[in-house]
Amino acid sequence: MSKPKFLYHGSRKKLKILMPQQAVGDAGVDNLNGIYAIENRRIAEFFALSMTGVDSSARFNIALHNGEPYLTLFRTELDWSRRGYLYTVHSGYFERVDDTQWLSTRQVKPEMIEIIDPIQLKDKITITF
Repeated sequence: MSKPKFLYHGSRKKLKILMPQQAVGDAGVDNLNGIYAIENRRIAEFFALSMTGVDSSARFNIALHNGEPYLTLFRTELDWSRRGYLYTVHSGYFERVDDTQWLSTRQVKPEMIEIIDPIQLKDKITITF
């Protein structure tokens, strides 16, 4: 696979410079210290959403249906009124860590910042308790 020119990173925070952070994922490459990015813009938009787990069994799942990503939240609340941010970043700062994720271990200045309104993603999100 060739490296794309740009990748996407979603965040609840508006930042001028993205700084490496310790991730809290399932394990392995999901727990590294850095800035994660992905080629799929829609999936990155999901990470711009303000989600809060209601207890220790809270989790989320992103699945593709006919090539389109959908987000399912389990025991997780979503603040529909809080906007997030989508960062377009140059891939030169990133190395592939698995089939979909890229990681940078140094700070990155975004090429572009867009506001993400969760209401625009409503038809792609399912919430179950």
